[in-house]
Amino acid sequence: PIPVNARTNLLWFEERCTGCSTCAQACPDGCILVATSQDAEGRRNIDRYEIDFRICMYCGLCTEACPYEAIQPGGPLDDAVYQFDEMYRDKHALTRVARDFLGRNDNTYPNQMKAPAPDADFHRLWGLHNFGQAVGGLGGLADADIDALEAWQVSPAL
Repeated sequence: PIPVNARTNLLWFEERCTGCSTCAQACPDGCILVATSQDAEGRRNIDRYEIDFRICMYCGLCTEACPYEAIQPGGPLDDAVYQFDEMYRDKHALTRVARDFLGRNDNTYPNQMKAPAPDADFHRLWGLHNFGQAVGGLGGLADADIDALEAWQVSPAL
């Protein structure tokens, strides 16, 4: 097993991400790109999320900065590549790696929390997990929800 504090590749879990860019701001190398937009109802969409592992020094500051634990250490040790550009991962590649990780680890995040059932729109369901998302153009109130993530730690979603 890999030690808990090992400097491994990062895993990004879109269902936990709000697009706040705190991880990108904390990165001293500038290897994380986050681009968002708002839809007609005022909800934030994550248009781009990219990590350039070619310049990442695996310091983990992004994981410490993320208030939602959307980015976590524990990714695959696959930095030995023939094509250097393969180390640049966009939103889709990062999501694929994260889904593979959850599939191999009983739907459990590296921090040992159970992941919610796969749902592309989970981050929009403010009643289940409210992190202050805008609803109908109005700012939301963080944690005004039914604590679904916390409940799934007791009994995972089926």
